[in-house]
Amino acid sequence: MSLPPQPALTSPQQTLQWLTRPYAFLESCARELGDAFTIDFRDYGLGVVFSHPDHIQEVLGGDPEVFFGGAGNAVLKPFLGPHSLLLLEGEPHRRKRKLLMPSFSRGRVQGYGELIARVSREISVTWPVDEPFSVRPSMQRVAFRLIIEIVFGPERTARRRRLSEAFASVLDDDLFNLALLGRQKGQAGAGSRWEAFEKALKELSELIYEEIAERRAVRGAQRDDILAILLEAHDEEGQAMSDEEIHGEVLTLMATGHESTATALAWGIYWLLSSPQVYARALREVAALGPQADAQALAGCDYLEALVKEILRLTPVIPVIARQVQRPVRIGPYTLEPGMVAMPAIYLAHRRPDVYDEPERFRPERFLERTYRSHQFLPFGGGVRRCIGARLAMYEMKIVLGTILQKVHLELLDPEAVRPVRRMVTIAPSGGTRVVRRPEVMA
Repeated sequence: MSLPPQPALTSPQQTLQWLTRPYAFLESCARELGDAFTIDFRDYGLGVVFSHPDHIQEVLGGDPEVFFGGAGNAVLKPFLGPHSLLLLEGEPHRRKRKLLMPSFSRGRVQGYGELIARVSREISVTWPVDEPFSVRPSMQRVAFRLIIEIVFGPERTARRRRLSEAFASVLDDDLFNLALLGRQKGQAGAGSRWEAFEKALKELSELIYEEIAERRAVRGAQRDDILAILLEAHDEEGQAMSDEEIHGEVLTLMATGHESTATALAWGIYWLLSSPQVYARALREVAALGPQADAQALAGCDYLEALVKEILRLTPVIPVIARQVQRPVRIGPYTLEPGMVAMPAIYLAHRRPDVYDEPERFRPERFLERTYRSHQFLPFGGGVRRCIGARLAMYEMKIVLGTILQKVHLELLDPEAVRPVRRMVTIAPSGGTRVVRRPEVMA
């Protein structure tokens, strides 16, 4: 077995570094060990981290029967159930992905534009003037409201309110954060807290099943929310999804479509406000549209799109991809055995000086000057398991940031104090990006 070198740390030390200093741990390993290195995480065994584009392409473009992606998400099974797209492999994964893809077509995503702009306006204009606050909770409220309405529709019913409350309880629970990092029920040391979490999750599941049952009882209604699309979806053999499958995908979309987007937006505000020249150019582009510019106009801004890509390049909210090897496979000069994990490092790939000029500098213009290949710029992963909601996430970020530029004037507080910290499975800015709103200079 030929493997790249390991850091001079014990397995528990490596695990602790990964959990508490993920970006710094990857950087130190790459600096000392090169383009590929072996890591040994406690309870998860050996993994090999790759940052060279050629190696990344071999993994993400490899045979999906050799590189399993669902195994790395196994910790989510108690929350999402066995039918979630994130947990499936092979033909079941291909079938489910094909059923879900219409929900994220270009036309569908563009149809959410005015909703995204409206929610962004409603929340951003409530920010206090001349009072410091953390922007991430607001970005979480934006992402939360959007995913609920995109998945279930615009109704304001008592059940919808209960569903939203249960969803918030599940995702805000500290025990959920621990569980996502691989802790097991018996290790959490939380007793009644675990029971409270399970109760909230059970209530959320019951409410989702009630929504599904109600929709099935009134078939034929013209709706364009994701739940409606899932209920009408059929595979090549005419087979529809079961209630259990729909429940799993709804939970998956709610969790993944909310947390990662909120974190990316918090990073976005940080980078935008810490780069005066970038801020000025983005503001000019948005101002040129006029004060009444709609979502489609914002979405068409080239510099705004480059800005979002540069945010995701420098601070990808998911820093690595995990693929469990099912049979011996060679990647570059290295041979990985079954059970090992191949780990393309998004964070490291995005900071390679042989791919990106001045890789540590925040410079959105680079995405206007050239196009990067899928194994060089991969904030949403790649291959057959690339994030199914990538188009929606990009679109949402453009419109939210564009709306904020239109409506409010923010200043960043203590930029030097911001550091990357782990939040669930994402890497977020510490303090949630502290800002202050100043009196507006734009209408």
